[in-house]
Amino acid sequence: MLYIIREGFGVPSLSFEPSDMKDELSIETKKIELFKPYSNVFGGFTLKNTGIVNRNGKIPGLNCGLSTAAPAEESEKNRQILFQELKLDGNRISLARQIHSNHVEIVNSGGIYEDTDAMITNTTGVTLAIQVADCAAILLADPENNIIAAVHAGWRSAIADILPITIEKLNRLGANRPDRLLAYVSPCISQHYFEVGKEVALKFPDHFVDYRSFRKPHVNLKGFLVQQLMTAGLDLKQIQIDPECTYRSTSRYYSYRREGEKAGRMLAYIGLIPKHAV
Repeated sequence: MLYIIREGFGVPSLSFEPSDMKDELSIETKKIELFKPYSNVFGGFTLKNTGIVNRNGKIPGLNCGLSTAAPAEESEKNRQILFQELKLDGNRISLARQIHSNHVEIVNSGGIYEDTDAMITNTTGVTLAIQVADCAAILLADPENNIIAAVHAGWRSAIADILPITIEKLNRLGANRPDRLLAYVSPCISQHYFEVGKEVALKFPDHFVDYRSFRKPHVNLKGFLVQQLMTAGLDLKQIQIDPECTYRSTSRYYSYRREGEKAGRMLAYIGLIPKHAV
């Protein structure tokens, strides 16, 4: 599902209401239905939005990436537009400079966290944000214990167990009931388009690799990540799996495999709403 927000709308944010996340607007952003019943957690996933934002930019659309071919000020302006429209304080956004590792950072303030591919916080008012353009973003929340995480998982991070490592750290920080953990798996490249070399394919269990239908092996990244969530104790009803493919949906998503250096980045974000704003 989509919700719309008005361009140029909003003020920085600790005073936003949960209902504000559903206002009509010109930028299309996916909201996460799994979090909807909980007043203390919100999350979303941006779309490409070409023709709406930054039409004439080096990378047209809502490119939110920290490391793309676009000038840094162009993507920074895009992020500012998004955060203002979501009524989020830009100074309390935690971004990761991602390197396809399994490093998880525990954060309690906004800023850019170097060499990091997952972040965890239990600080209200802080929003975690992950950039993707074929890799998957996984947003995790334990609303009862007021703790969240955002994970960047391409194939390198996935086989390095960044998702199980993040869940284990959540467990040690108080999210120790798998039956209370919620997980959103974002759009990413689908198996049909995720061709890899045999050396990469062999790093995945055989049932997540199609060796027969194509000239080269194709990996089911999303299926592998969902299996890791279930191995960690989550039931399928606790997982929202977005079925869309970033490579296939050319008008909705950036795709590094499709666009190369011309690709921007979508942003997956999750935050804890301050109690006085609920």
